[in-house]
Amino acid sequence: MEPDSYTTRLNYDQTISPTKLLHLGAGLLYTTQPALGPRFDQSQLGWEKNFYIDLFPMLGGLNDINQRGGTNVGIGPFSAYQYSKDIKPTGNVSFSWVTGNHSYKAGGELIVEGLPVLNYTRANGSFTFNAIQTSIGFWQDGRGLNSTTGFPYASFLLGRTNGLSLSEVTNTRLGNHSMAFYIQDSWKVTRKLTLNYGLRYDYATLLREQYGRMQSAAFDKPNPVAANRLGSVIYEATCGCRFNSNYAWVSDPVWLLPIRSLPKPCFAPEAASLMEHLQTMRSFRSVSRTSKSSGRRDTENTRLFCRMATPMLPAIDSTIRR
Repeated sequence: MEPDSYTTRLNYDQTISPTKLLHLGAGLLYTTQPALGPRFDQSQLGWEKNFYIDLFPMLGGLNDINQRGGTNVGIGPFSAYQYSKDIKPTGNVSFSWVTGNHSYKAGGELIVEGLPVLNYTRANGSFTFNAIQTSIGFWQDGRGLNSTTGFPYASFLLGRTNGLSLSEVTNTRLGNHSMAFYIQDSWKVTRKLTLNYGLRYDYATLLREQYGRMQSAAFDKPNPVAANRLGSVIYEATCGCRFNSNYAWVSDPVWLLPIRSLPKPCFAPEAASLMEHLQTMRSFRSVSRTSKSSGRRDTENTRLFCRMATPMLPAIDSTIRR
């Protein structure tokens, strides 16, 4: 199974009137990434049947780095899964309305994310080997040994395992969703003052497994496999509880007060110099009144240039962000 990823997007824009614009958008992001080795019949290794899946088992501990040097060798896939996907549909809407000296904007966005995984980790069996199985023990002639004897690779050759980890195949799906809404206004109070104000609300849920199979520790619950000592594992599906919850409201005000200054005076020599440069680059279109006087045309072009060269403050982002 090869990796696959694509993004699909659909947008719709409608001019309702010269002062009203509507935008609608929807999309889907899809990604899948498999991590699965070649199939293997485990009965070839000498036992009767495979574990949960037909992959070569994981073999670990084939080293003796602490005592004699060497390399930590691992054989077989440890983390294997048929697929690991990210499926994310999205949608957004926005509306703009210019009326009088107000520019209103409102909109919203929704993101729903799902993370399904078909996990084979340790379903093929994970064997570990140790020097203990081929050692002479920790005592000799009634005295403790100064170093560890045995050799993990020798234990592997003799088929004497130190431990086995095994898990069933798990088919899980984590997911969450987030949404945001905003409304704002750009109010031109005077020629020199523009006031931007608005409200925005964001809400995102926590990641949860769709069937409540995500686990957590409960240190006040008795553990039946440990003589009912306190400290156990619980699941949302069986405990009738929620491990955590979202904050419904968080205040994070943002204040914007941009002030536009009066036009900067423009001098004729500056305008003329800039005009010559633009004419050289062939990017200036002369707009002048029809007149027999060349001096009058120059005056009109200079005035036009002064308006073009007036510095303005950058426009404020239309979306009020937290």
